[in-house]
Amino acid sequence: MIVRQCLVTAMFVLVAATGCSNGSHQPAGSANPTTTISQPGSVPMLVVLDCSRMPQVRPPAYVIGCAGANDQLTDLHWTTWGPANAVGTGQESLNDCTPSCADGHPQSYAVTVVLSKLVAWSAHPGTPRFATLTLRYTGARPPGARTTRVAPLPG
Repeated sequence: MIVRQCLVTAMFVLVAATGCSNGSHQPAGSANPTTTISQPGSVPMLVVLDCSRMPQVRPPAYVIGCAGANDQLTDLHWTTWGPANAVGTGQESLNDCTPSCADGHPQSYAVTVVLSKLVAWSAHPGTPRFATLTLRYTGARPPGARTTRVAPLPG
């Protein structure tokens, strides 16, 4: 019993010392709460929260319409990810909901994406999150849509 307690204690010390928790290896830049929390004196990591309120850094895709995922950004390529804003390009895939949203078809529109308005992330106050999404259609746009669309982000 004492040997088992010593082994368990040694494992906890090893895990704490190495920063490993479950042996998984996350790719550099992958977003999860443990990699995005800023340390005192370090430059804070900037995140955008997805529909599940999980932090993302430079995501390659992003769901805008959380309820049914009928509106999402794909093929995102970020040129800027900084404290003023994050800027990228990609495609907005939007369900045309014809004849219904369940039977609709995705339509794609080229967009420039701007994330802005940094605010404190309530779950991790030392980690700023983007609060506003701006889409600028660079070609065809959805019927009735303006050239620019602004929406709040989950938070």
